[in-house]
Parts: sequence; structure tokens; C-alpha cells
Amino acid sequence: MLDTHHFSIIVVDVEGSGSLSDKEKPVVREVLHSIVRNSLHLSGVEWSEDLIEDRGDGVYLLVPGAIAKRRLGPPFVAELDRALGDRKVGDAPMRLRLVLHCGEVTRDKRGSSGAEVDRAFGMVNNDRVRQMLAAAPRARMVVVVSDEFYRGAFCSDPADDPTWFRCVDLDLKRGRMLAWVGVPGLRHPPVIEPDEPSKTDTVAGSQRDTPSGDVLFINGGVSGGMVGGRQNTNSGTINSGHIVTNSGSSGRG
Repeated sequence: MLDTHHFSIIVVDVEGSGSLSDKEKPVVREVLHSIVRNSLHLSGVEWSEDLIEDRGDGVYLLVPGAIAKRRLGPPFVAELDRALGDRKVGDAPMRLRLVLHCGEVTRDKRGSSGAEVDRAFGMVNNDRVRQMLAAAPRARMVVVVSDEFYRGAFCSDPADDPTWFRCVDLDLKRGRMLAWVGVPGLRHPPVIEPDEPSKTDTVAGSQRDTPSGDVLFINGGVSGGMVGGRQNTNSGTINSGHIVTNSGSSGRG
């Protein structure tokens, strides 16, 4: 009987990869592996070839549970977003859906499997996640984090500012799952409800519709994200299940 072990699970997928030309696909694939590997290295996590599985236009990587999840939280997300921002005009288009999850995984000579692996791929392929990225056309990626991973990686240090995430309930094949979704550079990610049109927020200085939503303000503030040193603040507290800011309140529903 095969043993299971606890891993952090990283899944990265390229938006619209099916529309890439035959010439672009191998270039994008090579660049993707390179920027993920380098972003991990800069975050203090070394790339292990035996823990990565080829997924064509994406990256599926297992990180041993002994490595602190925090390294895969703010540092890794910031480095990956920065690497995407450094790409030059004329490069093959690359916008990403990044999933950070964790759980028990079974590995054998043919690869890995388990319910948590299925959930990670369900998250990266979720329609609402795809729509959130599509609703932020000037953003470089959307980050989807399972609740357990989020609390261990993004809320473990008082210096963390996880307020640019929105708590959502994703409908997966294995059932509903609580997750945290954020778009680096946005004060709040787009609000996408099932079967509703996209609604967007402010990206790179472009003002769009900003509906109230189920953002949970933690540590008393809102930030423009950790990318590029930009920061916007707005005081906020949690009061009887609602979010209270200096401009009013909205339900967490």
C-alpha cells in the first residue's frame, strides 16, 4: 500500500493557451517554467524536478510539507507577478491562474494523485476563477488560495496584508470549497457570481465599476496589494458579520 504525504500544491495555468500558435506554445511553456522556477528560488524554495509533472501549457508542482507555506504566500506571489511585469512588448501573451493548496498526496512511479490534487485542478479550471481574470484585462494573474493554505501562508505574520483577497465559495466536482481569490494590483478582485456578467474594479489606475462584495478586511485595512510597492489604505473593522469601513458597510454574503 502506498503512503500519502503532506504537500503544498501549486498549479499554474496560462489563460487562453489553446489560442496560441504552434510556434508560440513551446516558447510560452519554456518561459513559464523559467519564471516559476526563478520566483520560487527568490522566495527561498528550490525547484525539485522529481516533484513536478508536465502538464503541457501549465505547471503542477508539489512542495514538501516541511517547507513553510509562508514562503509560497506573499513572497512567491509577488515575485511571480513581478516576473510577468518584466516581460517585453512583443513577447507571447501570458496571463496566469495560480492556485495554492495543500493536503495529502499519494505518489508512485507514474506520478501523483489524491482528492486534494483533484481539488487544486478544480480550482484552477473553475469558471468563476477564469471569469475573474477575464474581468481584469490589465492584470497579470489571478491567485486562488484554499482556506487552510491562506491562513497558514498569508495571515501568519502581523506584517502580512491579505486584504486584497475576496472569500468565495467555489463549486467543484468534489463539492463546494471555500477559497480566497485575489488579483495583484487590485484593491478588491472582480465580483463574479454564477451566471452573472463580469464586474471589475480598478486596475493600474483605470477606474471601473466597484460593487460591494464579500471582502473580509483583516488587520484593519485595505491595501492595493504587495506588487510594485503600491499601497492604498482604508480603515476597516468587522462588526456583527458585516464589514465596516470609513465609507459604509457591506455584507459578507
